[in-house]
Amino acid sequence: MASSARQPVVAVADADDKTSKMGTWAKDNIKPKSSNMLMMYIGPLAIMVVLPVLNLSLVYTILKLEGSGTKFLNKFRDEGVIGAIVSMHPSVSEMMHAMKYALGFMALQLVFMPLLPGKYYVGPVSPSGHRPTYKANGVAAFLATIVVWMVGSLLGLFKAGVLFEIAFPMCAGLNIFAIVFCLGLYLKGVYAPSTGDSGCTGNFVFDYWWGTELYPRFGHWMWSIGWDIKQFTNCRFGMLIWGIMLLSYAAHQYEQLGYVTDALLVSVFVQEVYILKFFSWEMGYVNTMDIQHDRAGYYICYGCLVFVPSFYTSHSLFLAANPVTLGPITASALAISGVLGVWVNWDCDNQKVKFRESGGKATIWGSPARMIRAKYITSKGEAKESLLLLSGWWGVSRHFHYVPEWMAAFSWTAPSLWTGTAAGFFYFPYLVWLLLDRAFRDELRCKSKYGASWADYCKEVPYRIIPYVLEALRGPPNLVDCRSALLARTHARSSAPRCGRQKCGLARALTDGPGARLGVSRGLVSFSRTYLPFARALGSQKPEVEAQSQPGPPARVVGSLRRPRLWSPTPPHSSLHLASGRRRRFVDAPSDFDLFGTAEDSA
Repeated sequence: MASSARQPVVAVADADDKTSKMGTWAKDNIKPKSSNMLMMYIGPLAIMVVLPVLNLSLVYTILKLEGSGTKFLNKFRDEGVIGAIVSMHPSVSEMMHAMKYALGFMALQLVFMPLLPGKYYVGPVSPSGHRPTYKANGVAAFLATIVVWMVGSLLGLFKAGVLFEIAFPMCAGLNIFAIVFCLGLYLKGVYAPSTGDSGCTGNFVFDYWWGTELYPRFGHWMWSIGWDIKQFTNCRFGMLIWGIMLLSYAAHQYEQLGYVTDALLVSVFVQEVYILKFFSWEMGYVNTMDIQHDRAGYYICYGCLVFVPSFYTSHSLFLAANPVTLGPITASALAISGVLGVWVNWDCDNQKVKFRESGGKATIWGSPARMIRAKYITSKGEAKESLLLLSGWWGVSRHFHYVPEWMAAFSWTAPSLWTGTAAGFFYFPYLVWLLLDRAFRDELRCKSKYGASWADYCKEVPYRIIPYVLEALRGPPNLVDCRSALLARTHARSSAPRCGRQKCGLARALTDGPGARLGVSRGLVSFSRTYLPFARALGSQKPEVEAQSQPGPPARVVGSLRRPRLWSPTPPHSSLHLASGRRRRFVDAPSDFDLFGTAEDSA
């Protein structure tokens, strides 16, 4: 019956709400809120010095030392730090030869950006009021680049596996190129910014690290919209050369062995599917914080120019240099799980795109999309509104789309473990850390932007990334507060009606059985006091919506996605910092961002 169908739940702030309940979107909050020496000088400088060395060391170890960490450490012990670095570094002639391919690849992509067919897409409004325009031809560029690589190798212009042969000197050459390139970006942002979303702190180290401009562009006299530097470095160079290098590694192994091992085949195949998925969603990527918040500096541009071509391909480079056979069952399982992860990740993004393009009127999983209308204030004092999606994958947990991304990444890095060394597996733990950090940073920004609306969103979607896990890891700062809150909640539950929900066996054993009365065991008393609310929440199986008999606050979801809360839904710190009783300090530098209702990617 139509009357019983679930209607979209929309949370709207009262028209008379005070402005203080809204988030404020600063125009140019470039001056960091922390004057901490570690955050402003030592941290960025240490990363900029150490990261190139670590990157080169990993590629060298894979290619020259068979991925052996022991051999690598022995080299530094025998030759000393400086001597080992000097002996590892390729010659100038080797770097110049390798950089001819890298610079040629860059030139090809700069030509493809305006020439290949594609629709124009207008991005979200920046804090200064600027709306960047992009040409959506990423898939065409990806396919055209593969064709150029195949034709060039067939015509004998270069070997198909040439990128394997020059991987190490190209990594070294890109290191130097990126350092100079980022200096140019710093100067451009200071003296010739493209938009009003620019500025500097006066601290060269931090400005060089973070960047001085949000949307740097060049070449408007040749192309009406100009070349967007971050789209070029992040997408058209970083992501595209990632895909081509994988194919070149496979071609090199075929040239050496006469076949491609199933381990390398699975790794390359899943990654190519992932990269194709990325370019089909490229215009969604320009709505993420990589583009909308992170400025064009060493922080993001070095990663795309150097880290992606070397570190992001290290597992496949390792498998190409060290052949591994998995067997049909293991190879098939990894391939299927990887493709499944890519598909779920794509479906998450597709739901968000449908929701955005329909203005919140999309149908997701057979029901009208549920949302929260989040209001915020721009730097000009204008009240704006974004839609935060509560349906589909976006209602399971905040940033749930990171889970299938981890799933896919594991499938293409795990084959390297069959050699008995972890040299090719570093990418996966790095990605876990990277996405966890992104989730926490993004929620800080959303909390600042949307204010009370963000708190409402977190009540509706209480879990971070992994349902029933990550939210539970954020408890009160001490067990005394937790025990008091737990006793109060237990008393409230004992006097409240059951509302017909069933508990699963585990939750029933932990919350109602002898284990709960004894604290599971005397050695786990503190654990049960802290996480017993989480165990109780496991029993919620059937989602339902509370009925509203009169106008008032918006309906809230209860059921399998809800957990009774004992503390603030979005403290800007992790469980590790809570355990030590200290809040995490952030360099909350430029907060010029607009997530267009995406809780980085949540709408």
